[in-house]
Amino acid sequence: MTFLIAAFLMTLLLAEVLVKIHPPKPAACSPLLSNIIQDEDGTRIASPSPETKGGRSDLEPSPEEIDLYFKHKQCGNLEKARELGIRLGENILTLDPSAEKIILSPTELSLARMLYLFVTEDCIHKVICDPILLKLILSQINDTITLRLPDFYSNFFQYRSYTIYKMCLTERSNNSSLPQVAERIGECWARMAGRQQDEQYCRLGAKLYMMMKGHCEHLLFSTSFAPVA
Repeated sequence: MTFLIAAFLMTLLLAEVLVKIHPPKPAACSPLLSNIIQDEDGTRIASPSPETKGGRSDLEPSPEEIDLYFKHKQCGNLEKARELGIRLGENILTLDPSAEKIILSPTELSLARMLYLFVTEDCIHKVICDPILLKLILSQINDTITLRLPDFYSNFFQYRSYTIYKMCLTERSNNSSLPQVAERIGECWARMAGRQQDEQYCRLGAKLYMMMKGHCEHLLFSTSFAPVA
């Protein structure tokens, strides 16, 4: 009996040593999923969903997705996407429309930042087609903002304003000209400020939208990603 106990203890000790030498690796990662983890070099990639009873989850990364991810990593696209996300996030945080002769109160500035986030994400979805780069840029924006303003996304008023902008843009969006879109966004801006009947406020919101859209598109189109096959 003593011999069996000693053997059992030795087995446990050996297992512990092996775990320290060869720690378990994380499961395979897919940049197409919503849960985000940190790669060893700082690149953010997505974690897999739990497997289904049938074995492989439908959301598990395919060999093609894994190959594409590492191609982006090898040619530097992931680093460019991360830097772009940081710059876009910092632009939201440091928003100062005074250069456009627009003076905002603290409350209005808070509203403007949420509008800027919405405009930024909308521009990214329209310009960046690759799902890996798209998700990386968006997650880096969120990280950059959360680091400086931890309560930014937990503010119900902020969240509600973002939802209203989204609904505003999707309503009657087909065949809408840019001035028409800006006008609708301006009306939403005025509504969020409690001044929906104020035409001056509507025009202010439209002007903010055009300014933010221009800044975002300039950054997006000035960032060149290497083509990957």
